[in-house]
Amino acid sequence: MPVAVRGWRMGFPVDEHAEYRPLSTLAKLLAGVFGFALALDLLLAALTGRVLARLGTHPSVLNGFTPADVASLVRIVHAGSTISFIWWFRRAYGNLPALGHARHHGVGWSIGAWFVPILNLFRPKQIAIELWAAGDPPAPPPDPPGLVGWWWGIFLFRVWMDARASTPARPQTLGEFQTSLLLGVASCLVSAAAAAVAIALVVRVSNRQDARAATFSHDCSPSQASR
Repeated sequence: MPVAVRGWRMGFPVDEHAEYRPLSTLAKLLAGVFGFALALDLLLAALTGRVLARLGTHPSVLNGFTPADVASLVRIVHAGSTISFIWWFRRAYGNLPALGHARHHGVGWSIGAWFVPILNLFRPKQIAIELWAAGDPPAPPPDPPGLVGWWWGIFLFRVWMDARASTPARPQTLGEFQTSLLLGVASCLVSAAAAAVAIALVVRVSNRQDARAATFSHDCSPSQASR
């Protein structure tokens, strides 16, 4: 049964024998993945913008080029970064009992919440606030940092932009090509911003949790975790 712990509203009981799994190595790996995604987004935005700028006077630049080509590459990179992020998200949420913090939700929701309609509009942000609150120095859940809000807001905007930029059929007119390319550029720029904020969130939360583990009264320092 959920219980109240350390001023938290409700949560799953803290396991004093829970093992802390350090996040620093995984955070560096994830930062690299997001960094690559960010660089690719900017590159694709620049290339697509160049085509867009020349489209009015040199329609031939479209030969062999479609917005779907850009969207396909972006989707592949985004899929890899999303899987990596959810992996980190799950590990960070699983660490909360070892840090003396009760979780408001079962650890499985750190994965499942991303895929349940409606719930995925707010539950991941709530869990991210818990991740932040469990770090060092302590931060009560009612006062989430601006970083979490920016991360979630830009992420949702990115999802919306990706949907708008997706073109199931090849545009037929010059105007349709221009609109599609413009949306592609905007989507890449928003995705780059989302990647940058995600890097900041991952690094900050990981550092806070590792610092908390190092000072926590229970024997749960990162050096004693098996991985």
